[in-house]
Amino acid sequence: MSSTSGSLPNLSADDAAILDRTSESPLIPAPDLLVIGAELTGLAAASLAAEKGWKVQVLSESSLTETNSSRLPGLIWPSSLAGIAGDDEREFAFYCRDLWSRLTVRSGMEFEWKVPGVVALGGATGIPGWSDRLEELQADGWSIQGIDAEQLQSLLPGWNRNEDRGLFFPADGQINPLRASLSFARNLLSRKSSVRTGLTVQLDGSIAEEKISLVKTSLGDIRPKWVLFNDRNLPEKSLSVQTTEQTVIRGFVPLTTPICNQPVINDRTTIVPRTGGCEVFSLLDNEQGEAAAILQSAWNETVARWTDPACGQITGAVKLTRKISPNRFPRLDRLPDVSNAWWTLTDSNDTLLSVGLGQRLLEWIQTGEFPAALNFLRP
Repeated sequence: MSSTSGSLPNLSADDAAILDRTSESPLIPAPDLLVIGAELTGLAAASLAAEKGWKVQVLSESSLTETNSSRLPGLIWPSSLAGIAGDDEREFAFYCRDLWSRLTVRSGMEFEWKVPGVVALGGATGIPGWSDRLEELQADGWSIQGIDAEQLQSLLPGWNRNEDRGLFFPADGQINPLRASLSFARNLLSRKSSVRTGLTVQLDGSIAEEKISLVKTSLGDIRPKWVLFNDRNLPEKSLSVQTTEQTVIRGFVPLTTPICNQPVINDRTTIVPRTGGCEVFSLLDNEQGEAAAILQSAWNETVARWTDPACGQITGAVKLTRKISPNRFPRLDRLPDVSNAWWTLTDSNDTLLSVGLGQRLLEWIQTGEFPAALNFLRP
């Protein structure tokens, strides 16, 4: 597979073997924490819990509903289950672009994204036809960037020691850019937003707050102590989780927005509604009033910039390829001018908007105006 001028070297199969395990991990029958539908927040919480000595099992919604025996962590694109259809390519490119851009906030981790594009993970993905499809995308005007193995390793020390830390990812045989983002997420979570009595339980608002009780499918005998339900796209009543302890934990207060339903908050549990707020920054608890207020203000500004007042819906700037017709997205001229940005339409509005917050944090660092109350978020 060819690469664009100036891109980093592509990963080889040997590099992939170093960075990722290829044998499938067994499911833990009694984990301390079960993370369903990982995304960035779920993976960050799982990693933090594992470092605190918890045994953590990470599963995706697809691993619970597909008959294929392969179990994949959530939201990895492309995946062997989902294939390589157009929507998957765009989702994959969006998450790679989003997460790697946030990682550039860290000192010494500067990545060049001068043109829109998809991240190429070398020939090690193990997905039939993917290399050919990348070449087609490149011919179609996409930028195909490689990732340097040494830089990946520097993002997540001890990449191959997940199980030693108690963190179990059922292997998917491909490099996972979301795992590389954990170093950033752990930095965000490691100080004042620390876990004390447990992890936030994020549930759909229609689910009873004192336990998860859904129709049983393929979880079998897994009986975790706690559950982080972190996938709003998971169909209701599609799985059953029986816990060994009551699944109620004092929750963190999420940062809400004017266009979102207010979350249900009591002294034990936070239930985030389907239209909920920014997951990454919802991990700030209510004892951090000043920090939460600053981030809330930045969040509200982001919402205002990216919300269509006619319908109250969040819209995303779109630049799928150089050939896309601007007539399909007439609101592009009203969106903020962000250099080197690559966005796509996505149902994960909180993730899309959290990019705006990440950009604001970066702006504060670059201008020397970083609020003192947010110093715990600095690299």
